[in-house]
Amino acid sequence: VVIDRRLRAAESFSDLILVLSESLAEFDTGNVVIALSAGAKLADDRSVSSLQATYPSWVALLGRILGCARELEPRGQSMVAYSAAKLAWREERVLFELAAGAVEKAQSYGATDIAKIC
Repeated sequence: VVIDRRLRAAESFSDLILVLSESLAEFDTGNVVIALSAGAKLADDRSVSSLQATYPSWVALLGRILGCARELEPRGQSMVAYSAAKLAWREERVLFELAAGAVEKAQSYGATDIAKIC
C-alpha cells in the first residue's frame, strides 16, 4: 500500500525513477502494473527505447512486466497493454504474454478492459 501511494504520488518521471530505484525489489505484481502505468503518464512523448538507454531501474521494471504479464488479472493486462502502446513498447514477448493471458481470461474481461487492451 505504501509503495502504491508513492508510485501514484510521483509528479515527474524522475520522481518515479527514484521510487523504482529504492523499492523495485519489494514490488508485488500490482506495484509493477501501477509503476508502468505511472511511467506511461509521466514519460511525455518519450518511448521505451529512449527510457531504457537512460534509466537502468526502468529496464528492471520492464523485465518484471515480462515475468508477470500472462498471470495478470484482466484490469492489469489492459493497463499494461495501454501503457505499452502509449510508450511505443514493441517487445514481442510482452505482447505475446499479454495476448496469451487475455485468451485464458477472456470471459472475465469487462468493457473497459476490452477497450484498453485493443
